[in-house]
Amino acid sequence: MAPNRAPYRPTSRPAKRPLPDGPPPPRGRAPPTRYRPWTLATIVGISSFILPTFSLIQLYYTEDRKWFAIYSCGVSAVTFLQYGYDKMQARNQEWRVAESALHFMALIGGWPGALLGMHYFQHKTSKVPFQIRTWLIVSAWQGLWWLICKESMMLQLNGLKSATGGKMSLQL
Repeated sequence: MAPNRAPYRPTSRPAKRPLPDGPPPPRGRAPPTRYRPWTLATIVGISSFILPTFSLIQLYYTEDRKWFAIYSCGVSAVTFLQYGYDKMQARNQEWRVAESALHFMALIGGWPGALLGMHYFQHKTSKVPFQIRTWLIVSAWQGLWWLICKESMMLQLNGLKSATGGKMSLQL
């Protein structure tokens, strides 16, 4: 007959302790709160949306170019997501999105998404050469939007002029 032995108990597992009341204690550091400062670049960036928004609305309603508004919003959304992906890759020390790809997306019309992505993700805000190229792209787009807005306004004024019998004259 075998002697009475205690059942086998592994020594690597500690004995169960009763759970304390309340929430569990925090593990590690608390996640940092996002601080997005309002700088001069932020204010200029926000104001750079005024003319394109006005022009897009004007094109949408007066000349029925809905495709242009959809294209602008779509490219901007993709650019914004690229900035977020690049920021995530930077934090994880993985392969990054090339700066030329980010500039290309801004150049083909995604500059609003680039500005929003830079501000929201606080990404590429300390690289001065990158910032200069981005603001040059935004400036070029502002000039293009000014031309589009001016042309659209001239077409509307010519329509008003013909409707009033040629009694209006206004030059921009």
